[in-house]
Amino acid sequence: MFDYRDATALITGASSGLGEVFASALAARGMHLILVARTQPKLEALAQRLATQHGIQATAIEADLADPEAPDRIRARVVERGLGLDLLVNNAGFGLGGAFLSHDLSQETAQVHVDLVALVALTHRFVPDMVVCQQGG
Repeated sequence: MFDYRDATALITGASSGLGEVFASALAARGMHLILVARTQPKLEALAQRLATQHGIQATAIEADLADPEAPDRIRARVVERGLGLDLLVNNAGFGLGGAFLSHDLSQETAQVHVDLVALVALTHRFVPDMVVCQQGG
């Protein structure tokens, strides 16, 4: 059984919707949080609320996962703060509706970066940390 208390989760798309629900549920189990989304004020407010309600540490990192460099910047921020990672919740994502040609190429590219590239990049960058944490290192 996974021990949530005093473990740390990074949640993308954390400022609203399912990301906020994941954050609230994990904080209620005693898990520390690294909250990632595009909207710093909402992230800061959520981090403050969850830290106060549940006595956990919550860190807000503003990042737009449509930016190809975002995963590296997120990783750098986590490392510079000395945070370990036990769980990664790749929640961020969006979908475009309508005909493919009705969207600009930049919109289609952004969707691919958020839904696929960032997910793979974040997983690749953080899985080694999660393995070390699970092994007690």
